[in-house]
Amino acid sequence: MTETNSNEQSKENTVNVSPGEPPPPPPLLENEVAKAAFERLLPTIKNLPLQLRRPASINVAGAALLAIQGGKFLQTEREKIVKELPAFDINNLDLLQDYALAAWYADQQALIASDENIALADLLPRAWEIRDGLFTLGLALAMRKKIPMAPIDAIRSGEGNVDLANDLMALSEMFRSQREKLQGKIDVEESELVEAERLGAQLLARLQKLHNPTPRADGELSPKELRMRAWSLLWNAYEECQRAAAWCWWKHWHERLPTFRIE
Repeated sequence: MTETNSNEQSKENTVNVSPGEPPPPPPLLENEVAKAAFERLLPTIKNLPLQLRRPASINVAGAALLAIQGGKFLQTEREKIVKELPAFDINNLDLLQDYALAAWYADQQALIASDENIALADLLPRAWEIRDGLFTLGLALAMRKKIPMAPIDAIRSGEGNVDLANDLMALSEMFRSQREKLQGKIDVEESELVEAERLGAQLLARLQKLHNPTPRADGELSPKELRMRAWSLLWNAYEECQRAAAWCWWKHWHERLPTFRIE
């Protein structure tokens, strides 16, 4: 779209996609489907010319969903566009959903690579549940002088995901070391202690990989760079589709393919 046309759009017809933590994946953005789209487009993403790259300072998940929905509207006019707009590259429309899915997937991978809470999201709820349960029980026993207070104090002073992992392993070891003394007095299953150790080890392994990643080979792109290029591919195609939409629907095109607004 031209700058003049963009400025004529009212705020009511401009969708605000703010930067920040993205919402949970919309129904259309399924991880395996998005991963497949990303892998299909990876050669194109890697080789995207410098002049076509744009900063990804936007909520990519929200933008991707808008693009998918807008593309479905425009597909209803595909035959007309091919016939009457020969200069329009129809791949911009036909591949728009794949571009959106790939951009969303690249965005998620970049977030995982930079935010340990996202990287550990599948482990943290259960890890905290077991940690808190074992800690509460251990604290009660220590206050009744059934076990030493020192290991409980060490656990209580910790914070963060590394400490959570270490807490799980320390609590498991503590209850095992007091097994004979506490036999028949507490309701702690061996399976809980095994799970605590397993979760602690998994957390530490992921944190190690996150904070000490394997060095990239020469020419290998970082998750952040892949995110920027995948997003650029989507944005460029979406703008081309907006131009086709403006030709199809004139004054009302922005209701079906809203403009991304970056703040």
